[in-house]
Amino acid sequence: MGQEHKCSSGRARIAATFGIVVSLIAVPLVSLAQSTSPPSCTNPVGTWTNQLKSTLIIEKYDSASGSLAGKYMSPSGTSGESFPVVGWLNALQPNSAGDNATIIALSVRWGKYGSVTSWTGICKAASNGPVLNAQWLLGRSNSSFEWDHVLTGSDIFKP
Repeated sequence: MGQEHKCSSGRARIAATFGIVVSLIAVPLVSLAQSTSPPSCTNPVGTWTNQLKSTLIIEKYDSASGSLAGKYMSPSGTSGESFPVVGWLNALQPNSAGDNATIIALSVRWGKYGSVTSWTGICKAASNGPVLNAQWLLGRSNSSFEWDHVLTGSDIFKP
């Protein structure tokens, strides 16, 4: 009888532990499912990819202040690790007097690579979804030439 009590008590502990583990796993999945609406120019939270297969993941956006934060991964020039990205989104109410776009600015500090990249551009709705078109400046600490510390280019990001 004493042995049976220990056994059923052990099963109860295992069942309770399993229930807690399942609860901990289920909560993030529910949160993730609720935030999986595709990113847009007015709510950029989500995953964006550019023409070079770099990934911009905007995790937080505060519509009141316009601030955003997330992470950036690039297969070009890095080992594919993620780096923090911060930035701003600024949009006015559209007017009928011309063309309207949401303005976005982002920056990534590349840590051990000694570089910082900043993008400034526009986000506009297109027939197949939003498009973020931005010019970038890459500043790097070490270069082969004195004139080669700052590079420039452009990227097109899509969800």
